[in-house]
Amino acid sequence: MTPDQIALVQRSFAELEASEPGFSHCFYTRLFQLDTSLRVLFQGDSAAQGARLMQMLKLAVGALARTEALAPTLRSLGARTRATVFAATTSRRSRRPSATACANASASVSTRRWKTPGPRPMR
Repeated sequence: MTPDQIALVQRSFAELEASEPGFSHCFYTRLFQLDTSLRVLFQGDSAAQGARLMQMLKLAVGALARTEALAPTLRSLGARTRATVFAATTSRRSRRPSATACANASASVSTRRWKTPGPRPMR
């Protein structure tokens, strides 16, 4: 990302942050509309979950200029999320996950690397 793009994202996030907690409520409402099976992962205090979402977004947006510093935190979060997804999708009777649950969990916490556009050529 260019410094201008980073500044734009950070300014946009500041506006979004001002709309909290409405943003997190809308985010989770839409998430559960798209995939109802994810609801089992968020069965605690929704206000606290929304606060954690905003905290992670703030961390990510604040580290856009130094993404290498954010990588260990994101790896740790991904590992915890995978463990949570696995535990939540494991059958209580057999303690073995169903094939569908594993497929959903894999799709939810995919470790794909996203391609980002390279620098623009100078004209």
